[in-house]
Amino acid sequence: MIFCLNAYIKFVSLTITLSLIMFLNKSIFILILVLLVSCKKQGPMQVWLYNDDGAEMLNGSVKQVICLPKGHIYRFDQHGQLIYSKTIKWAPPGRKNDTVEELMYKYVSDKGGQPTTMIGNYIGNYDQSKWRLGPFGRIFDYELYFNDPSKSRLIGTYKYDVNGNMTERDQRDSGFLTLIGDTLKCKYDSKNHLVESNLHMEEFHLIKTYYYYKSWDSHNNWTKRIVRTETMLRDTIVDTVIRKITYY
Repeated sequence: MIFCLNAYIKFVSLTITLSLIMFLNKSIFILILVLLVSCKKQGPMQVWLYNDDGAEMLNGSVKQVICLPKGHIYRFDQHGQLIYSKTIKWAPPGRKNDTVEELMYKYVSDKGGQPTTMIGNYIGNYDQSKWRLGPFGRIFDYELYFNDPSKSRLIGTYKYDVNGNMTERDQRDSGFLTLIGDTLKCKYDSKNHLVESNLHMEEFHLIKTYYYYKSWDSHNNWTKRIVRTETMLRDTIVDTVIRKITYY
């Protein structure tokens, strides 16, 4: 009787132990699965900001960037895709009104869900831009179609270095008989920060710009920099740019 009782106790203990092991293994498997799904869902955030200075990859889940004093605004969705931009180009001497451009963006993806084209529609008119996207969401070329038939088509291409920095942007205004434009070449420091850009115009006009960074936020995105621009006429313009960046 005692032997049977001991055997029964051992049997129950073994059953409980095996059940516990199976439960733990199942729990560990579920935990690993959740982590894998979470990592796949989040992934490395690639937020690219393109402007007159070239291209810059921002850190973190950027929601909005406001550049002062001009008041440029760039908004992104939770996938790091640009969805709205508002840029203001100050009027040169002799003109009263600044030029304001507002765009809303949508994307075309391949069968695998990877965005291949970004389409920007200008608010207030029917002009449209199309950018071809490559790996990591970088832009490789674009076309700007004007609604006004008297205007020519604007085309451009981008080049990058091994670190993903944009090194050259070639832009052409394609007319029926002429092909004029400009080329922007950029230089970076060892930390991949833009430090110099050279804008070569077709009229052999060269604009050199130097960038000096003064402050950064907790995501290591710059929030203040000094911009010094020099022209062939030896004019020097110094601006201070403040960025206000919000995150998801």
